[in-house]
Amino acid sequence: MTGGAVRGSRPRATVGQATAAARGWVARARRIPRPLTALILVGAIHVAAWMAVTPAFQGPDEAAHFAYAQQLAETGGPPEKEAGNGLNRSTEQIQAMEWAGLHSLIGVIGARPAWSDAEERSWEKAEAALPPEASADGEGPNAVAGNPPLYYAYEAVSYHAAPGGSLFARFHAMRITSALIYLAMIPLAWLIAAELFTSLWARSLTAAIVALQPKLASLGASINPDVLLATVWTAFIYVAIRTLRRGPTNGRLAALGLLAAASLLTHGRGLAILGPLAAVLVFTYLRHRPGRRAAVRGAGLCLGLVAAGLAALLVFRALSSGGGAYSGEVAGFGEQRFDLRQFLSYVWQFYLPKLEFMAPTIGLQDYGFRETFVRGFFGDYASLEVTLPRSVVDLLQIGLVFLFVALYTLAVARWRTVRQWWDTPAVLLIAGLSMLLLVHLVSYRNMLITPADPLFAGRYLLPLVSIFAVGVVTVVAALPRRGAAVAAGLIVGVEIALAMSGLGLSLVRFYA
Repeated sequence: MTGGAVRGSRPRATVGQATAAARGWVARARRIPRPLTALILVGAIHVAAWMAVTPAFQGPDEAAHFAYAQQLAETGGPPEKEAGNGLNRSTEQIQAMEWAGLHSLIGVIGARPAWSDAEERSWEKAEAALPPEASADGEGPNAVAGNPPLYYAYEAVSYHAAPGGSLFARFHAMRITSALIYLAMIPLAWLIAAELFTSLWARSLTAAIVALQPKLASLGASINPDVLLATVWTAFIYVAIRTLRRGPTNGRLAALGLLAAASLLTHGRGLAILGPLAAVLVFTYLRHRPGRRAAVRGAGLCLGLVAAGLAALLVFRALSSGGGAYSGEVAGFGEQRFDLRQFLSYVWQFYLPKLEFMAPTIGLQDYGFRETFVRGFFGDYASLEVTLPRSVVDLLQIGLVFLFVALYTLAVARWRTVRQWWDTPAVLLIAGLSMLLLVHLVSYRNMLITPADPLFAGRYLLPLVSIFAVGVVTVVAALPRRGAAVAAGLIVGVEIALAMSGLGLSLVRFYA
């Protein structure tokens, strides 16, 4: 008996280890600042409210995104963009949307979804009669089939893990996992602020701006890869600032490479991350001056992970029949010709009034800064038909212009500080300009082909929401203490009012 194990010793050791692990988790949870914990809870309530008031498949292109994820989950491959069997959604999804009146609900203000108990029982009978292949025949054409697969693969996990066999159970499970991605942005915004601001209120305000941003929460409550792209960019910005401030390590450079690869694997607009990635690598070298061998090795590690991500995407596309690597971000101009002068004129008129020597802008004449940066960034919920009142948009536009002017004034007034830490604001600026340049190029190309479709929605700016929050807090922090407290309270109050207004308008739109 001396050489054998005493009976019961292993279970006691396992229980002890589990107890120690639980205590470790509790200790780490206690280290989370209470304001951050409260803001995560607020974000959870916020996104849950949006899930409650937004009927199934009513988020931006949500029906197409669900169809992509379902096809990937059922067959292992994406749908096709232009070919396929003629079904842009599975038979199961088509019948579910027809039963609940969800297809006719999209963009039709007077329509309402079916939601009574009798209608639900009718759907359960219809769903039970569907053949097994009814969930796997949505081969396309699907307008979003050119998107990379990362977000849809993530959603495919919850699609299979959903309890029960109902399509709507799978759908809502996918919405919940999408909401978790949104919630991750709140602590990430806090960490960004922790690198830039010393005061607790500044970190709290930064995270609060992200948690209460109504368009971001409404997007997090739907099935859409834009929410993953926004979270990946927020994480990238945090790691980039930390690398610039504290120096390069293998862990930080690997994280930059992995996040850049995730951006490329999430959406075509994720290509814009290559601009700030290059800036971070160059600026880190200039500030911290690592040895040449260490710099080459670190850059190779980072860029190698990016290349691996891009290679994985190309292999995925080669093995599937979904089309090119991206929907339209890297597409050519076809029979149209890129005209630099026309493009610069279009960008100018997007933000500013037309000058006398300029020809009228291409595409829609009344679509520009106000429609994207103001109305679209803060409003245009569901399938873009739930809009904020014109007076609210006017006030938001004034506030946004004031923010830009205040940031410029601060940069001039505190030029010595800006020069000392020039690389951090430069990376944030390059990140914003890189995304805007790509979106404008895609929009310009699309309007040459389809003038009525600018292909520039306000949600395309959500990857920059943490930069927006940092800009707001920077201006508030420059005010006297009492003025800063009033301004912070006013900003939080405005966001709460916007969130409540958006939720109320959506509730009336769909259920009044």
